[in-house]
Amino acid sequence: AVRQAAQEGVPVLVCAESNAAGDLLCEKLAPHFTPHELFRLNAFRRAMPGAVVKRHSLYDQAAEVFNIPPREVLQRYKVVVCTADTAGHIIGVGVPPGHFGYVFVDECAQMMEPKAMVPVALAAGASASCCTVVVLAGDDKQIGPRGRSKRCRAERGPDGSSALNMGNGYAGGLKRVQSESARHHGLQLSIMERLAALPSYRCSPDGLKEEASEGGAARAALGSSRPDLVFELSNNYRSHPALLELPSRLFYDGRLVSRAPSQKVSSLCQWRKLPNPHFPLLFVGVEGEDAQEGIDGGGESGTGCSAARSPQEGDSPSFFNIFEAIQIKDLVSDLLRTQRMDPQDVTVISPYRKQQQKIRLLLREASHGRVQVGGPEVLQGRETRAVFISTVRARKQWVQVDPQVKMVAIGNELEGLPEP
Repeated sequence: AVRQAAQEGVPVLVCAESNAAGDLLCEKLAPHFTPHELFRLNAFRRAMPGAVVKRHSLYDQAAEVFNIPPREVLQRYKVVVCTADTAGHIIGVGVPPGHFGYVFVDECAQMMEPKAMVPVALAAGASASCCTVVVLAGDDKQIGPRGRSKRCRAERGPDGSSALNMGNGYAGGLKRVQSESARHHGLQLSIMERLAALPSYRCSPDGLKEEASEGGAARAALGSSRPDLVFELSNNYRSHPALLELPSRLFYDGRLVSRAPSQKVSSLCQWRKLPNPHFPLLFVGVEGEDAQEGIDGGGESGTGCSAARSPQEGDSPSFFNIFEAIQIKDLVSDLLRTQRMDPQDVTVISPYRKQQQKIRLLLREASHGRVQVGGPEVLQGRETRAVFISTVRARKQWVQVDPQVKMVAIGNELEGLPEP
């Protein structure tokens, strides 16, 4: 779509939710545009991107910062890629609204509305002589807007156990905005969900069936939306058909169709750990406890793993489960060894930062440091041959499960999904 828009001879702005997503878009567009046509706009200081992205960026080697070109230079590019936040710099250097003929906001359903509106502010106004086509791309059934309140802290349960009130230690995947003030102003819904519930986006004013659950009205509206304004992509080119069937039935009324090549999504089905070679999903039961270092006493004694211990944990409210972390390490090691895979084809996700840290250290000790480890967001826009999920929590107290987080993991994998 971006390439087609650029062929119309108008400048195109492409915005993503994160640097990782923006870099991925830039890498996919790079084969079709020269560095004089495609520009990756970065914040002044950020993690160093790959060679392809750096080639399309403006980096000051001496100052070790990314620079923003002046307005007249920025306006020469056919395509500009940045995060929604960084789009504000485009306004800051004086690029007028209406300069871009197309504004794409990718993964818009993940953003709180004020963030998504930053790039939209570059669209032409109603009284302008030109027009801007704004494309909001995303899926309201996956990861939604996330926000935190400063009051989110580790709390004690009635039995003296500690619990995280979905605050500092949770590493993403929150569907609900935690700030009461933000929720009061409707920011728990993305702009996609809010617009989908408006009469102008529906087939008829009476076509919306209200639902009691929060966000239900928006979801009902998507099912009766105008086909000229809302487009649903039903073909899936990533997942094994057996894994796609359930989320398709539960979340998309059975409309998803697997179009992935069989040899691509079935190449790991002969892994010896899979009980059923026709269903590449493995559940692994782990007898262990979740813990919080400095609060629950750590729970690490007797593991015999030096990488699991970190002197900087203190009173971190983030949960971890060292028993699951060791199991993940063993499974990844077996898969890489027996299937002769590139470590970059494996992703490990966990919703808790402390667990990510434990797993990352264990994998590095096992010489598998190139395996991608992170929160559910690391899979957004990426394809990976195998995904391992560490759910961490092992006790009934304080368990708050957001099904949309796991929906992203299951929907985006390719061939194997072990889940301790």
